[in-house]
Amino acid sequence: MTSWRRARWTGSRRSKDSSRPCVTWTRCVPASELPPWLPLDGEGTRVVEAQSRIATNALVDDLDEQLLLERLLERSKPRVLPPGPHFLISTPFRYPPLRHGSRYGSTDERGIFYGSETLVTALAETAFYALLFLDHSEGLDRLQVEKTAFVFGYGTRRGVDTTTPAFDSVRDRLEAPGDYAESQRVGRVARAAGAEIVRFRSVRCPEAGANLAVLTMDALEPQPRSASAWQMLVRDRRVDFLEKNSLAPGRHSFAARAFAERGVAAHPDRRA
Repeated sequence: MTSWRRARWTGSRRSKDSSRPCVTWTRCVPASELPPWLPLDGEGTRVVEAQSRIATNALVDDLDEQLLLERLLERSKPRVLPPGPHFLISTPFRYPPLRHGSRYGSTDERGIFYGSETLVTALAETAFYALLFLDHSEGLDRLQVEKTAFVFGYGTRRGVDTTTPAFDSVRDRLEAPGDYAESQRVGRVARAAGAEIVRFRSVRCPEAGANLAVLTMDALEPQPRSASAWQMLVRDRRVDFLEKNSLAPGRHSFAARAFAERGVAAHPDRRA
């Protein structure tokens, strides 16, 4: 265990019965099956827009205009969090939730840091949303974007793992591709109980990998462990990823058909 995790865990707030959350989970599982806190510790991957170049360069004619545009954009963003963690770690907590919330966050709660336990799972999630974006973009039939995949470290003794049998009675609702009602309810109860990380199965990853919803920045190492650059190409109902700047570049592909066959084409944005 690293010194960072030892310091974090020693200071964790515990309930009188440290094996259980402080509130009931009756809306999620029977009261007799209250899930215990679980230690969650390791590293995960998160995919974001490329960090290697300034996107606004393509919108201006010179560096002075670019600097002015960056300042205007910065004023429109939520306030910056106090100095500390790397911006790749802190940014998800800086922004409000999406219009329909997220898998484990409702529309009136602060942002959540989402990541995946493996690179493949993180790329699968990215591919799904890229296809969704293209479907919603009239007149756009292909998309080429640079991405950054970074590895982060995490650790907590106040974890909730929804892949355990304790959640079997609500699994269908919890993992519904196009309905976040049950998972948001779990997230709300988990947050109120003092949980720091929720582990859940990715419904989009072909390998059925796991994702992480990190509810507090305290459960994350302040700096990314490593990062890699990727080229993402979306066309012909398919998403291809090619690793850049590598002697042995990785390649991963995801077809829209595969998502449809897994029954995960639905999304809250398409609810009536």
